[in-house]
Amino acid sequence: MTAGGVPNRRHAVGPPPTSPRLALIPAGGAAPASRLRRRRPLAGVTVLCLGRSATVTRLAARVWQLGGAALPAPAFHILAGDLSGLRDALTRAARGTFTGLCFTSAPGVESLAREMRTLSLDPSRLFADLMVGSVGAGTSRAIEEQLGRRPDIQPAAGTGAALGQAVPIGYGPILLPLSDLAPGTLETALHARGYTPVRVTAYRNRRAMTLPAAADAAVRGGTVDLTVLTSPSSARALVRLIDAERRSPVLSIGPSTSAACASLGVEVVAEAAPHDLDGVQQALIDAVPGRVITHPSTGDLSDGRDHADGTRRPGRLPIDRGARGMHPPQKPTQPDRRVRDDPGWEDPRCIW
Repeated sequence: MTAGGVPNRRHAVGPPPTSPRLALIPAGGAAPASRLRRRRPLAGVTVLCLGRSATVTRLAARVWQLGGAALPAPAFHILAGDLSGLRDALTRAARGTFTGLCFTSAPGVESLAREMRTLSLDPSRLFADLMVGSVGAGTSRAIEEQLGRRPDIQPAAGTGAALGQAVPIGYGPILLPLSDLAPGTLETALHARGYTPVRVTAYRNRRAMTLPAAADAAVRGGTVDLTVLTSPSSARALVRLIDAERRSPVLSIGPSTSAACASLGVEVVAEAAPHDLDGVQQALIDAVPGRVITHPSTGDLSDGRDHADGTRRPGRLPIDRGARGMHPPQKPTQPDRRVRDDPGWEDPRCIW
């Protein structure tokens, strides 16, 4: 309330109680965005977030802050890895055996740090002279928090192959605390640079067999507008758990996840750049305000433009930024192909 007893409307707006489907509108049919819309660019949009628990929780918080409705769906559970192998590797590291240390995910950092605490080892001394490489901003942040130092190498592309290629040519063993599902691309790249990769299973992934109740209800009810995949494993979970005709447009966190989607026949409408939560947040904003999204089920619709080779570009559907109450959804001028939803879920890039 203000001093004069007039309600302070500035604080009267909360997250939308429900999340309607995206409505198709003809070009130019959306009403001008209000000041509220500019402050809450995802208002009226429901986003399914698939990945490891910590990642989707942070992403969901960002979606809510931007006015959207978030459905965090952890794609798998983390189990202990090869503990004896980790302790043996740390003992060798204390003897100065390794030339470097490379991480591809935050869980790998956390697993190694946990065993270091068990053995009463000081990371600032143990890894002081080692070359440390990292894939992604989240992994680098975990290295700073858990090991007390910044990585020496973090390539722009969030892939293991890019990290291996960024390591200077040299020799000697490099410790790789990885997931049991991590591909061998980093090892191959390090071999090519002259090193001997020493892989240890830092943690294991157990697939989640069902979606959380709220996410499952939204998928079944057709109220999911966009699905964010945060790792290659989430792409595999999407295919395993969600029928193709029920999937919503997919946004990928980075090239590894996009490549996994391509290999599975899942179309990606946008890829985050940079390949972290900041990039995902911007990609979500860019996908919504009056822009168009290619929907996987509408390949027969065309936007009237051709590729250089003469093939037709896939049709694209504008997202209605009219949110509830701002203006009524208008009937599409193209055949009624409603943006259906589908969650794809399981963790991609950070395998955790």
